[in-house]
Amino acid sequence: MKLIDKYILKQIILYSLLCMGMFIFVLVVGKAIRDGQDLLIVGQVSLLMVVELLLMLVLYVINYALPLGFLTSILLVLGRLSAQREIVAMKACGISVYRIALPILILGLIGTCLSVFINAYYAPYAKTTYMKNFKKAFQENPLQYIHERTFIKNFPGYIIYVDQKDDNKFFDCWLWEVDGSGNIKGFIKAKSGQFGFDSKSGDVLLTLYHGTAEIRDSNNLEDFQNTSVPILSYEEMSVRLPFGSLLSESNPANKKLPMMTVFELLEKKKLYSMEGGPDSRVKTMKIETEIQRKFAMAFSVLALVLLAVPLGIKASRSETYANFGIAVILAIVYYGMMILVSWVDDEPQLRPDLLIWVPNLLFLGLGLYLLKKSNRN
Repeated sequence: MKLIDKYILKQIILYSLLCMGMFIFVLVVGKAIRDGQDLLIVGQVSLLMVVELLLMLVLYVINYALPLGFLTSILLVLGRLSAQREIVAMKACGISVYRIALPILILGLIGTCLSVFINAYYAPYAKTTYMKNFKKAFQENPLQYIHERTFIKNFPGYIIYVDQKDDNKFFDCWLWEVDGSGNIKGFIKAKSGQFGFDSKSGDVLLTLYHGTAEIRDSNNLEDFQNTSVPILSYEEMSVRLPFGSLLSESNPANKKLPMMTVFELLEKKKLYSMEGGPDSRVKTMKIETEIQRKFAMAFSVLALVLLAVPLGIKASRSETYANFGIAVILAIVYYGMMILVSWVDDEPQLRPDLLIWVPNLLFLGLGLYLLKKSNRN
């Protein structure tokens, strides 16, 4: 039996590492592009800083990649073993499904314990460190985000184009102010100008010289034919590009709850409890929900592993894409339920701190039922 346990665990561990590597790559790339790190990676900062940022991102997203890696690898390995009748052969030798699943569940428990440490401390720490390093990289050279002959969209509400740049000066600049839907609210053109940086707010300051400005009608942003557009000429104009919204997340005073460790959340909960007042219950419930969410996400490893074992045996498919598809569907359902629960975070009377465990309980219950049913067949 030890030989069979080794045989199964060896493949699951190997496939788990491969699947985790794939999910980490996808999540890190997505996060990096969303935060504008594609500009950093092309050589605007030192290679060491890029490596530090990527390492922090890996540590942050591993709490999602770990359960997904276990889920996908178990479906792949057990699906292939079942399709090749190896599971049937084990049953014929008197080995129950429970015994086959035992080493996998132990591996799931180990993964759950690891995930508890990651979710409770290391992932929030990595996220906070990532934002601090990002701010440091930006403050070292805030103008690194301005490239010649490129439409820059890193500044919320603005699109900027610069034909030439020389240190902190630029020539032939076009600036569009846009709303949340991408409609143009205003257009500014300048022959020259210079950059500045407000270290306190994290905003980039533009001083424009010798240009024109157009202001669109807010009620008819897309009507260019029937709406007269006033054109103003100016000798000098200042524009503040708000980049500080992203950098402010690294400030401890503005730190969001998901970026806090469990110890920080407990300390903040204690402070809110001492304050009292009508908002105290809502604030403390949000913190308690976030604490429970971190532990619930950690236990998702065990819930998904328990459900994956009977599904992998039942699927009896050796095709990688089919088993991978099942894993994706299960992940979407699980995380979709977690998102639904997060919608009631502001309703303490609904006890979101308890509802956050519902996806785990449902998956564990369904997994136990299917495991019992597989053992009978």
